Amino acid sequence: MVGNNAVIGYITNGEWVEYTINVQQAGRYAITFNAATPDPGRTITASLEQGGTVYETSNAVSVVDTNSYTVFALTQAAQLGLNAGVQTLRLTFGGGTMDFQSINLGFVPPDGQGPVSGAPVVIGAAPVVINATQFGLGGQGVAYNDTTPNNDQGGTAGRNEGVDIVGNNAAIGWVSNGEWVEYTVNVQQAGQYALSFTTATPDPGRSITATFEQNGAVYESSGAVAVPDTNSYTAFATGQAAQLDLNAGVQTIRLTFNGGPFDVQSLRLAQTAPAPTGFAAFAMDEGFTFDGFAARQAPAMEAGPIEPMALASYLEPRQRRPAPTSQPSRWKCRRPRPPSCSTRHSSRASSSPDRSGGRTSRHFPSPCRAPSQGVPIWQAHPPCCVPACSAPAAAPSLALRC
Repeated sequence: MVGNNAVIGYITNGEWVEYTINVQQAGRYAITFNAATPDPGRTITASLEQGGTVYETSNAVSVVDTNSYTVFALTQAAQLGLNAGVQTLRLTFGGGTMDFQSINLGFVPPDGQGPVSGAPVVIGAAPVVINATQFGLGGQGVAYNDTTPNNDQGGTAGRNEGVDIVGNNAAIGWVSNGEWVEYTVNVQQAGQYALSFTTATPDPGRSITATFEQNGAVYESSGAVAVPDTNSYTAFATGQAAQLDLNAGVQTIRLTFNGGPFDVQSLRLAQTAPAPTGFAAFAMDEGFTFDGFAARQAPAMEAGPIEPMALASYLEPRQRRPAPTSQPSRWKCRRPRPPSCSTRHSSRASSSPDRSGGRTSRHFPSPCRAPSQGVPIWQAHPPCCVPACSAPAAAPSLALRC
């Protein structure tokens, strides 16, 4: 042993060590090794034994020549097909002296891309920073796209893959326009998140686009997020954050690099607001989906046009308040993302003074109708309003304005 149980050292050709592991899920796994050697030609081979029989053996994985016994680097990943259950992993060292620090064994999903740590990065309520060099497993065209996949430029402490690494896993460097890398994360709670990047570049006009994919479909994109011009490849700065609406669950983040060379140190995700609770989701006949509805009882007043009022309380999911028995209530419905409006026109109430000041109204392409039970008025969230809606039979015709 070297140091305070830091690494296995003074390794010679043909030596081996064994570890007992418990594989929770059978499937394809990627195995990498963190080792150091001042000489080329060193290898590590992994084999798996279960029930007294060796059933899987990797190819001989080349150890990166770091020109030192104290500078460690991850090897290129080898693919293994593992059985589930308790078994023995044997590592056999070949070629000569080296120091060995750790093993990294990660599950590779059926589509080929998997988290480098073996489990998705958990995104919770507290901000999470992901080292850019911890991109997923799977290789060129699966976990990343590098314009020079057979040329590992830069830091010797990288993973010996096409993505170019700066220093001792300090950053992704030598980025070219159109290259991308992917990360697997597990978002604990749906909601609004801020995504920012720590980068360095001596030139303007660089940007990063983040897309979020879940169940095979991209559902959210940051758009092109500007990379600050730090006038250097060694001076890193965090740019302005992009605001995102993320689903809960395991998903893939793809970062696409635009505009030219820069270095990427990390990405940061921070929850800014959880998804709203206590809303009922339903669709109107016209195809518009609303998030919820609310009601407030109005004071007694003469029958006639009713001015919309602000939301007073939200109904719990799948609950509705009973229809008014005497005087009509004032109702308003909230829609965070209204559809585009087809026309503009002025709207005035016919049987009472105009309380809205005659402001211009805009309306949906199709008319608004009230549901049959208990909700006399629907109004979409500005900037689009429904100019005229039908109330239940017991109430007069009503008009709405923005």
